[in-house]
Amino acid sequence: MISQLQNQIKNLKNSVENKLSLILKFIETQNQNQIQNQIQNQSQNQIKTYAQVAITNAEEEYNLQKTKKTTKTTRKIKRKKRIQKKKTSHSSRQKNN
Repeated sequence: MISQLQNQIKNLKNSVENKLSLILKFIETQNQNQIQNQIQNQSQNQIKTYAQVAITNAEEEYNLQKTKKTTKTTRKIKRKKRIQKKKTSHSSRQKNN
């Protein structure tokens, strides 16, 4: 009878140890999954940030090129107007003489 009780106690002890071991493994797995998820989220956020920076840089470059082109066109127009004005002024002086 005592030996049966001792065996039952031993089996119970082993069962408890196995269950505790399973619980610990489960907790470790959950922690690892949580860490992996955090790393994935951080990576995705970094990629999004890089993409946003790239888009912003591209927009700024486009706007800069557009501004340069507009400035160049404006200067050409002003130059043409000055030349036209000089021609008009020169021809009216010749008529007056």
